[in-house]
Amino acid sequence: MLAFLAELHAETGVKSDLYLFLQTIAADGRTRHLKELSGAACEMLRSARHLRYGPHARDYQTAPHAETVYEVTQGMTHLFENIERFSTPDQRSDWVRLHYFSELHELASFWTRHNVQALMTTDKPAVAYRFGQQEIEELTSTGKTEFNGLGFVRSNLRLEFFLEDAADPERFCARMDDHLARQGFVTIFTHEDDLNDERVRKLVAAAARHAQELGIISD
Repeated sequence: MLAFLAELHAETGVKSDLYLFLQTIAADGRTRHLKELSGAACEMLRSARHLRYGPHARDYQTAPHAETVYEVTQGMTHLFENIERFSTPDQRSDWVRLHYFSELHELASFWTRHNVQALMTTDKPAVAYRFGQQEIEELTSTGKTEFNGLGFVRSNLRLEFFLEDAADPERFCARMDDHLARQGFVTIFTHEDDLNDERVRKLVAAAARHAQELGIISD
């Protein structure tokens, strides 16, 4: 995956945000923690200037919105501390997608202290789960809203939902154009495992090349 993203950056200039779990259960049943990354691994990630890193959740089983304020703050603090080990300030995501699209606006001041400008909301028809009608309408029409002093940005195109477009990448690019016309930006995302699918890679490459042609690749 990392080699593919590096090649894509070399060709198009596109950067990728990777959202990380604090810990995971390995195939051997052992719990692996982000703090176990070796110095060499940290240096490799730090040298990948095309990558940005942000927090996702404590682990796959834990939705941040299901935790207490203390639990989620503790977990995210540990995530930020670990991310600092293998990134420079400009390699830290300012738009963050939390696990299960958790809309933790109660922690607005916490996110701001960590230079997070916005949390990502769901791509599903619900649009958002913990906002009023005004915020939902703004997300629907402009892709952005603000709540409790924190920005929120709509997720748009989940690549694994458009696998049929791999046979016709121009169709996927047209989907991008539709969001650009309505919002002025487009957010494209997938999961790490899905990047093993050649169809997903084909869509990622088509999207990056299209963004390069349009001159819309963000810094």
